[in-house]
Amino acid sequence: MNNYCKKFEHCVSFDYNLTIICNMSRNEEKSRESINRALERLIQRQDYSTINVSDIISESGVARSTFYSHYKSKDDVLIGIADHIFAHVFSNHLTSEKGHDFSSSPAFAYRDIVEHTFCHFSEDRDLIKAIFTSSASHLFAETLNKVATPLMEAVYSMSPSFAPSVPKEVGVSVLLGTFVGLLRSYIVEDRKETPEQMAQYFFSIRFPNN
Repeated sequence: MNNYCKKFEHCVSFDYNLTIICNMSRNEEKSRESINRALERLIQRQDYSTINVSDIISESGVARSTFYSHYKSKDDVLIGIADHIFAHVFSNHLTSEKGHDFSSSPAFAYRDIVEHTFCHFSEDRDLIKAIFTSSASHLFAETLNKVATPLMEAVYSMSPSFAPSVPKEVGVSVLLGTFVGLLRSYIVEDRKETPEQMAQYFFSIRFPNN
């Protein structure tokens, strides 16, 4: 785990406000997972615009009534997939994972959260590239913007790179655009840097004197 620039590891409270499904039975969890995995497979084989609910149902093997007990539309499924990715990345209760371990990071180690995001984008590169380059990219980007905004607000609160005259919402928007732009570039352009290097790029771009 990197230890650079500890000034960003301050405990500032923020809420990611994710759409997380709680208190489901094991069978409900399995059927929801089957639906999610089905859309993930489909979107890597064909454009999102050509996929319909019947395709997802057929691919997942669940009953139509089961699908509609979890989701209203294919857009809901995509947002559910995005929420699942981001709910883990931004969780305060991480465990050691194959390939990386952020479980010992302080809950508000912002550099580690940024690096962890790049880690999961790298690990899910094929899926996320398929989404980013499809007609569903705006839905994924909207969810990413939603969950990343509180993080960027927290980073902004200790930012030395904006003049006092710059309104907070403008500064946060700039940070968010840089972060999301780097994530998209990392995946769509098949960049070969490590997640740690990409996180370093973000903080070097926005905070060059640190």
